[in-house]
Amino acid sequence: MRFTPYIKFWLVSLCFTLSFFLAGQGCSKKDGAAPAVNLENLTRQLGDLDRLARLDAPAARIETSFDRTGKNDDFNFCLRRESGGWAVLADLKGPAYVSRFWFTGAENGQHPLRFYFDNEKKPRIETTIGDFCGGKAPFLPPLAAYEPFCWFSFVPLPFNKRLIITTKEGGFKAGGNPKLFFQVNYCPLHPGTAVESFPKHLSAAESNELIQAGIRLKNISGTPNQAADVRLTATNVTILPGQTAVVLQASGPAIIRELRLTPDLSAVPSASKRNEVMYNTVLRAYWDNSGKPSVEVPLGNFFGSFWQLRQFSSACFGASNRTFYSRFPMPFASAARIEIQNGTDIPLAFESKASMEKLSAWTNSYGYFHSGWTKSGPQDAGKPHRIVMTEGRGRVAGCILAVTSLDQSWWILEGDETMRIDGESFPSWHGTGLEDYFNGGWYYGNAIIRAFHGLILKAFFTTIQYRIHHTDPVAFEKSVDFSFERGPDHASRGFMESVSFYYLTSPAGADSDISRNIPRTPPEDPFAQVSVMMALNELERLGDFAGAADYIDSFLEKYPAYPYRGVLRLRQTGYLEKEKGFAAAKGRYEQFRSAETNAMARQMADMILWYNSSPSNAILGVYCNMRTGAYMDGRFIGEAGAPERMQFFGLQLPPGKHALALQCVYRDYPYWVQACLRTHGGDFYTSPRWKYAYAPPGNWSTPDYDDSAWIVTGGIEESKGPPVDPYIWLEPHPFVGMQTAAKGIWVTNDWPDKKEKVVFRTKLDIP
Repeated sequence: MRFTPYIKFWLVSLCFTLSFFLAGQGCSKKDGAAPAVNLENLTRQLGDLDRLARLDAPAARIETSFDRTGKNDDFNFCLRRESGGWAVLADLKGPAYVSRFWFTGAENGQHPLRFYFDNEKKPRIETTIGDFCGGKAPFLPPLAAYEPFCWFSFVPLPFNKRLIITTKEGGFKAGGNPKLFFQVNYCPLHPGTAVESFPKHLSAAESNELIQAGIRLKNISGTPNQAADVRLTATNVTILPGQTAVVLQASGPAIIRELRLTPDLSAVPSASKRNEVMYNTVLRAYWDNSGKPSVEVPLGNFFGSFWQLRQFSSACFGASNRTFYSRFPMPFASAARIEIQNGTDIPLAFESKASMEKLSAWTNSYGYFHSGWTKSGPQDAGKPHRIVMTEGRGRVAGCILAVTSLDQSWWILEGDETMRIDGESFPSWHGTGLEDYFNGGWYYGNAIIRAFHGLILKAFFTTIQYRIHHTDPVAFEKSVDFSFERGPDHASRGFMESVSFYYLTSPAGADSDISRNIPRTPPEDPFAQVSVMMALNELERLGDFAGAADYIDSFLEKYPAYPYRGVLRLRQTGYLEKEKGFAAAKGRYEQFRSAETNAMARQMADMILWYNSSPSNAILGVYCNMRTGAYMDGRFIGEAGAPERMQFFGLQLPPGKHALALQCVYRDYPYWVQACLRTHGGDFYTSPRWKYAYAPPGNWSTPDYDDSAWIVTGGIEESKGPPVDPYIWLEPHPFVGMQTAAKGIWVTNDWPDKKEKVVFRTKLDIP
C-alpha cells in the first residue's frame, strides 16, 4: 500500500482535530486540549454533506483482497495467516478510524470476525459477519446491512494505537470455498491526535448518535437544505436550438447548497425527443470567472438520468416531480456562473432554483467542485475506462458509471477500479470488482437506492450505478488517475459512460470528453424487446411510475409493431391508477376495453375492471420455473410453471385470516417461485419470511394448519430476480407492482428427495 508523506497527514489531521475543537464537538476538553476523536463525534459527521467539499478532513486508504498475481481471483488474499485457521485482513496503525467495511463470499452470515484494538490479547469485538453488518446493535441498517449480495458497515471504528481485523480463512484449493472478498477503508490521523478507541460498551449518548445517524441517512435524500442563512434564487429561461443560456450567476464568497433544474418537456413532441434532452443538452459551471468550465456534463447524466429522465432520490443528486436536484456543496470565492447549452433542434424552457449560503470570508479549507463526463466503447478494448485524470491538489468525491456489455455476459463487471495518486507506478487504491466498489456483489440484485451508493438500473446486460465518497474521500496532492478495468485484462467489449465528482484547490477545466464530440446517444440494446418488463420493473422499484410510462412511449415509438403493444398501453393506465387512484383511471380502462382488438389485452382489462368491482375480489399472480400448484384456504386455485410468464388467477377473499400455499415440483438450479396476492386490503407476496417443508402431511393449505416446525425460507429481501439469466424474456402484463414487491424464494438447503414436492406457505390477515 502507498504511504502518503508524513507531513501531509500531519497537516490534514491537525486541521481535522482543530475542526472538532472549533465546532465544539466531541467529548469534554481537558486543560484546553482539543476534544478527542471518538465514536460519538465521528458518527455525528455521517450525512454532513459539507464534508465532501472540505480538503482538511482526513483522507482514506484501502486494504483489499485483490489478486496480487494480476489475475481475476480477487479473494482470499490476506495480510497473513495465523494459528487456528484465522486470517488477518488488516493490521492498521493508529491513531485512525475505519470508515467502511465491505465483505462477501461467506457461505452465510455466521462467518466469524474479530477486531483487536490497541494490542489487546482478546478481541474487543467478536462477532459474525451477519451481526456486524446489519444483524445486531449497534451495527444496524442503514449504517450496516446485508444487501445483494454483500455485507457492509459504515459504523466508524476509531482506534488509538492499532486495529487488527481477522476472520476464518477461505478455501485455497481450486474451486475451494468460501471465496472471501473484502475491502477495508480507514483514515489515518496525525500521530498526536487524541483518539478514544471504539468502546467496549456503548454509552447512551453513543447509541443515540448512531440511531440519529441512521435516521439522517434514511431521510437525507428527501430533505433539502433548510438552514436559516441559506437564500434562494430563481431564474426562468428559454434556450433556442444550439444556444447557451445562463441559469445561475452569483457573487461570492458563498456555497451553493442545492441546485434545482426543471425542464419544461410538455411541448416536446415525442418520448425519444424528451430522452434526447437528457444527453444532448450540456450543463457547465464556471468558478471565479475562470475561462474553462469546471463542470461539463450532459444535463441528465449529471443528475443520474442517463438516457432518459429517471426519478430517484440519493443524498447528492436525483430527480423528483421531473425536477433535477444536486446537493453537492459548491463553494466559490468570488463568482459562480452556471449555463445550459441546448444541443437539440427544438427550443427548451428551464426553471432554475439555487440555495446559497453566504460566507463571511473565503477559506482554503474548501475545494472547488468539478465534474466531467467520459465515454469509451468497444474500440477501446485493451485499455481501462477513465473516470477522471487530473492534476493539482484535491479529493475524489465519487462517480456515476453506466456499463453496457456487447458480449452477452456480465464478465465486464469483473473489472477492478484503481486510483493512482500523485504519479504512483502501482495504484495504492486497488479494488476487487466493479460492483464491489459500488457496495454491491455478484453482479447485483435489483435496483436499489441508498444515500451514498446505489444501482439505478439493471437490465441484460446493462447497469447504471453510483457511489459517493462521503466517509472515505480519496486525497491527492499532485494528481489522480481513477479508472475501471474493462473486465479482466480489459478484454470485454462494451460501452462505459461515467460522470466524475471531485474537488480541487482552484478552478480548472473539467476532465470531460464533451469537446471530443463523442456520440452521446445510448448504446443499442439488442435485448430491448425481450427485456422490456425487466426495465419497467426496475423503474417501478425506484418509484418512478412516470419514468416507466415514458419508457413505454419511447419503446413503442421504436418498435411500433410490437405484439404486446396493447398490454403495455394498458400498463400505462396502471401507472395512472397507481399515482392517482382507480377513479382517475377507470374511464381509460373502460375506453381501452371497448376499443382494443387484441384478445389478451382485452382479457387483462376485464380482470382489472372485475377486481375493482367488489372489495372481496382478489388477483393472485404466480411466476416460477418449477411446476407449481397454488392453493388458498384448502382450495386448489391453479397451476403455473412457465418461466416466460406470470400466471394470474381471480378469486374472492373476504376479510379475515387466510393461508396461501405453493406446491412445487423439483427442477435443476436455478429454480424459484414468486407470487403476489393483490387484495383491497393490501398486497401479500413471497418473501424470506415464508416457510417451507418437504412433502408435508395433512391439509397444509388451510389457515389453521400447524406449520411451526417448517423451515423459514430466509435469504434476502432484495433478490437477484426473477427473472435471472438465462431467463431473459418475461411476457408483458398490466399488473403494476406485483413483481417488484414479490421476492423470488427457493429452498435454502439440499432437496433430499427430488421425487418429493416442496410446499411454501404463509398465513395472512386481510383487513
